[in-house]
Amino acid sequence: MHPQWQKFLAQAGAIVPGDGGVAHFGAPREEIEAVLAQRTVSPLTQLTVVEVSGADVVDFLHGQ
Repeated sequence: MHPQWQKFLAQAGAIVPGDGGVAHFGAPREEIEAVLAQRTVSPLTQLTVVEVSGADVVDFLHGQ
């Protein structure tokens, strides 16, 4: 997990077990209820951010 993202999550109260994924933010039951009832923002720590550049970047990304 990127250190800046990890710091952001920690400041938001994230509980991060040894596997590196966010388990919850201190109130799992209430969090599940909120997800089911409204729009939410969820960390997708299992995903990776990729930065690409170059003249053919649009064509390359469009083909993915």
